[in-house]
Amino acid sequence: MGAAMDDFYEVAVRSGIFALTLTAIDKKTAEFYRKLGFIDFGAKDISQPNLLLPAASIIEFRQKIGLS
Repeated sequence: MGAAMDDFYEVAVRSGIFALTLTAIDKKTAEFYRKLGFIDFGAKDISQPNLLLPAASIIEFRQKIGLS
C-alpha cells in the first residue's frame, strides 16, 4: 500500500488529479482503508463501499514528514 501511495503522490503532483478512488471488497476492508484516510462517497450501506482519498491529504502528509 505504501508503494501505491507513493505512486499516487507522484501522479497527483504532476497531473493535478484530486483523488484516488476504490471499491472495497467488503465492509471490513473498507474500515482498513478508512484508517489510511479514505472517505466514503456515493451510496451508503452497501456491501462494497466506494471510497476516495483526496490528493491533498497525501501531499500534505508527505510535506509534513519531509518526503516532498
